[in-house]
Amino acid sequence: MKSQWRASQLEDNDKYDENLSFQDMNLSHLLLKAITAMGFKDPTPIQKACIPVGVLGKDICACAATGTGKTAAFALPVLERLIYKPHQAPVTRVLVLVPTRELGIQVHSVTKQLAQFCSITTCLAVGGVDVKSQEAALRAAPDILIATPGRLIDHLHNCPSFHLSSIEVLILDEADRFLLQLSLLTKLRCWNKLSVSGWSESEVHSCPLPRSQQ
Repeated sequence: MKSQWRASQLEDNDKYDENLSFQDMNLSHLLLKAITAMGFKDPTPIQKACIPVGVLGKDICACAATGTGKTAAFALPVLERLIYKPHQAPVTRVLVLVPTRELGIQVHSVTKQLAQFCSITTCLAVGGVDVKSQEAALRAAPDILIATPGRLIDHLHNCPSFHLSSIEVLILDEADRFLLQLSLLTKLRCWNKLSVSGWSESEVHSCPLPRSQQ
């Protein structure tokens, strides 16, 4: 059974190597190629702290100011995992929950760019996007699903072939904002659609710093 999430996971990694480069992080050449194509030069502090931990499959709770590269900090380890441990049959292995449609679009865009040279597939399930096209994409079992809780629940209820039984990694982006959506997350648990005990390893919880600390 999966170990309990620990908020102190990064304490041992607080003193990260400030000279760490993307090439030092044991990332696949396909990801390094995407990083170069996106114009990234040096990893940001949050990326230096999180990526080496995430690549090892450990749980992470991280806070950083907006615009410091949090999405790449959790997306790169996830993509590395999918590349290193591919599945023969298509299954959805990673669930990224986001509190808003706008954040979902942003996370999906960055993740797709990072995966541009890989065969890894992604799907965005948020409001304001055609439901039928989303259902078709979900039936194809994308590797990574990025969704708002409300739209995720709709698809679980209305799309019988869609399930979360193969999820290995859960990411709560801007986790602090989910406090306002606890009722939606509770519905997922009550429907037995999201069973924490079934996840194999990693959870990543990211949240922005309060404005006073940015």
